Amino acid sequence: MLSSTLRDGLSLPPLEFVTCKKIQEDFASSRMMLSEYGGTSYSFSGFYSFNSFDMTDFKDVLDKSLSAKSEENVRMMKAAHKYCSRS
Repeated sequence: MLSSTLRDGLSLPPLEFVTCKKIQEDFASSRMMLSEYGGTSYSFSGFYSFNSFDMTDFKDVLDKSLSAKSEENVRMMKAAHKYCSRS
């Protein structure tokens, strides 16, 4: 999932993405890239963060996320799910 917002409040699509991937039991092939300007990036964990105004940073983070091993994806998605499942 890629969310490249420049400014927003609490962005729900990343939370929905994590919940759907948990239901599908598909953390190994899942990864998220969220803009550091999105509202979720301040409290959320388990994603790759990038600066929406910096194309070099975006390219580097995209490359890092696409080359991540499945173990790393699972670790990060579990951290994201932990945040989503708090009550």
